[in-house]
Order: sequence, then C-alpha cells, then structure tokens
Amino acid sequence: MLPTADAIAVVPATFKWAQGISDTLALGLLNEALGLGLPIVAVPWPNHALAKHPAFPRSVARLKEWDVRVILDWDRLPAPNSGAPGAISFPWEELSQTLRAVRGNLRS
Repeated sequence: MLPTADAIAVVPATFKWAQGISDTLALGLLNEALGLGLPIVAVPWPNHALAKHPAFPRSVARLKEWDVRVILDWDRLPAPNSGAPGAISFPWEELSQTLRAVRGNLRS
C-alpha cells in the first residue's frame, strides 16, 4: 500500500504521460492522480533537440489543460549531451517553492 500523497512532483515529465499512457507503475500512478484531482507539479526537462519535437509543445499544453502546474523555462533547457553542466540549470528552487505553495493551499 502506498502512502497518500498531498501533492506530486514529476521530474522530469515525459511525452508518454501527456498521451495518457499507463504502461508503467509511475505513469499509472500519475494518470490516477489526475483522475483524483491531486495537485501535480511537472518539470519537463528535455534537451533543446527533444524540445523541438512537434509533440513536445502539444504535450506541455495538454498537461496545462489538465491543471498540472508546469515549470518550464525554454531558455534554461540543456543542450544535447551536456551532462552535469546542463543539469546545473534545472529549476530546483522554483520546484521547491511551487510545491510549498501547493501544499500550503491544501491546508488553507
């Protein structure tokens, strides 16, 4: 039995989730969380090349339509094969602040 979540962070978010695919436990839990109306914060973090895929902007828009809070700064996305230097630009602080705000709203 899994503990009850009051909010979920999806880091990094994938194309598959935005298509409603539930072929893994993680994706199944995320799709169920959407159905339960749990607050979800997603941080899609592809490299620049993947972000240019036509499905990516549509996937981000779909998540927003589903009331998922999306943190995405196109200018901070890493270059392909950037490794650790690309990881440095990840918006950890913004994610932390957003989760605190989401959880605080639940208590209000």
